[in-house]
Amino acid sequence: HAWDNFLSMIDTLIVSSNRLIPIVLAVGNHEVGLNSLSETNISLSTSETPLYFQFFPQHFKKDDKGKSVAEVPEISERRTYFNHIFSGVVFYTLDSGFISTFQGYQSRWLNESLSNNRNLLKFVQYHNPSFSGCTLPSNLARTSNVQSLMFWNNLFDKYNVTTVYEHHNHVLKRTWRIKGYTENSNGTLYLGDG
Repeated sequence: HAWDNFLSMIDTLIVSSNRLIPIVLAVGNHEVGLNSLSETNISLSTSETPLYFQFFPQHFKKDDKGKSVAEVPEISERRTYFNHIFSGVVFYTLDSGFISTFQGYQSRWLNESLSNNRNLLKFVQYHNPSFSGCTLPSNLARTSNVQSLMFWNNLFDKYNVTTVYEHHNHVLKRTWRIKGYTENSNGTLYLGDG
């Protein structure tokens, strides 16, 4: 019922302000009921599919050539990583190990997409932070931190990602601009962990 309550509040805001409020969500432990890097496989084709996938198709369907088609994809075709491009900005949403692994297709897709969008401002969001803003994370989250540093942060440096929004820890964090794991005025700003 939490999603129903949340969407009801959003609906009230939309009606009272007569404005559309875009919601772009990154999958996390609350959406799938799991820890990051869990051994449990989630089926996207059963009645037990998490509500996140049922309520929030976050990207368009792809045709046979990989081009976006303005249609909502079937639940079994929905991904937990995607991007949206608008007004000179590309906004990436990544999966920090809940459904899709860091390595493999997600990282190859991210590298290719960042390379193809070099001239746009780039923003990224995902759930488990690379640079935690509070106490040491659990073993599972720590593994997630290490994997994001191994597979993503070098891409953020290489393609000059402007800002990364990290979540999970429910605290406010703002880093210095970081490049190569050190402070650098040309680096990426990490915000979160909220």
